[in-house]
Amino acid sequence: MPEQLLGRLPLLGLLVAALFWVLDAIIDVSLFGTHDTFSDALLNPNPHELWMRCVVIVLLLVFAWHARRLGNKLVDSMDLLKEQEHELGNHRDMHHVLKRQTDELARKVMREASEKEELRKLAYLDPLTGLYNRRRIEEILDASRMTERLSHNGLCVLLCDIDHFKSVNDQFGHFAGDRVLVRIGQLLKDHFRRGDAVGRWGGEEFLVVLPNLTQAEAEVISENFRARVEREYHPPKGKLTVSLGLAMLKPDELTESLLKRADRALMLAKQNGRNRMYICECVNESKEPAVQHDCKPFELASQRI
Repeated sequence: MPEQLLGRLPLLGLLVAALFWVLDAIIDVSLFGTHDTFSDALLNPNPHELWMRCVVIVLLLVFAWHARRLGNKLVDSMDLLKEQEHELGNHRDMHHVLKRQTDELARKVMREASEKEELRKLAYLDPLTGLYNRRRIEEILDASRMTERLSHNGLCVLLCDIDHFKSVNDQFGHFAGDRVLVRIGQLLKDHFRRGDAVGRWGGEEFLVVLPNLTQAEAEVISENFRARVEREYHPPKGKLTVSLGLAMLKPDELTESLLKRADRALMLAKQNGRNRMYICECVNESKEPAVQHDCKPFELASQRI
């Protein structure tokens, strides 16, 4: 109900009361004949008529007053409802704004996390094979050596070199050589344990860090890998073999000495026909091999120096 109409309700009540007074006078003259003239009925009603008219007029005025009061409350409620709807609209707009900002922030965080992950990969992983690069695998080896000094659970390192890798590049091209490197790297990851770390040492050489196992256990798992490479088909070359050099950490031995012994064992494996594994047990590099014999009953077996 409009506010203008609510403000005029008392006036409308008075008009209705006056109209009722006139109609009652007309009825008295035309129907009941209680007065001779209309003016006499209008201005000089008998007490009963006067009382009835006053009661009706009072009721009309009370009704008009209450109607105005209720109407004002209704208008106030409608105004309040409009304000609430407006505030709700503002809240919705704010919610949309906050949601948009939150989504943008989430995308930014995810983008930064992705960029950090890419940087981490560039810093720690070899881009071709996806294995650890030389820097990272050396860090892992240093940490494993410190852990072994406390646990004394054993630590071995294995150097792996792809035999005649240059011929793959010369015969099939460098893309084929890259495929071979990726293939051998994947075999290393699949073959060795989950807790072992595999990295590309350089060129066609790979380094495997083998914590928490004895030398005999390392020999078995490494020899099985050599046999697996020889057994499987590796396109486009077909048959491939690897030479292995194994060394186990000695008490108080430094990382550099351990790597030199593994490298010395790998060199001897390549010099003695390739497709075999040598284990270097002597710490003194100038010392000639004191023991050299087949440690497995295969034609191409591991050798101990």
